[in-house]
Amino acid sequence: MREPAEKGSPENWPVPYDPSYAAPIRATLKTILETAIEWAGR
Repeated sequence: MREPAEKGSPENWPVPYDPSYAAPIRATLKTILETAIEWAGR
């Protein structure tokens, strides 16, 4: 999630969801979650 351009306020927070901006961290979090689930199933 991006930070607002100015100081956060009710008018500019939260910023709109941007799938392309979120894609890299979503991929990282997915890998972490899958690894944790695999580890927990041992």
